Amino acid sequence: MLAAAAWLAAIGVVLGIAAGVVQTAAGDVIPEWTGDKNDWVLLGLATIGLSIVAAVCLWQVRRARSTWAYACLVVIYLAAVIVCFTTVGRLWYLPGPLLLLALVLQVAADGTQRRER
Repeated sequence: MLAAAAWLAAIGVVLGIAAGVVQTAAGDVIPEWTGDKNDWVLLGLATIGLSIVAAVCLWQVRRARSTWAYACLVVIYLAAVIVCFTTVGRLWYLPGPLLLLALVLQVAADGTQRRER
């Protein structure tokens, strides 16, 4: 399950960064796909940054030693993924669900490992 979560997260992050690049480069050309935003460059850069934040959070959640740190990383990850639904419009319809599914698989695998201890 951890391997599947890692692959889904990697694909989601790459697609998220690509969505941010498309928003930055062509947000004014394809407004119906990017949510018809006025400041497409800034929102595209924000999407790229938030995709990287999500990747780092999921990577660090495996190393979290306390429940508090684990919960904080999960909340930051969720916030980054959810905010991106508003930054790039339809371009987030594929990376967003992939990243959410990766988190679900990660948390499920962590729960299974903790019960086995």
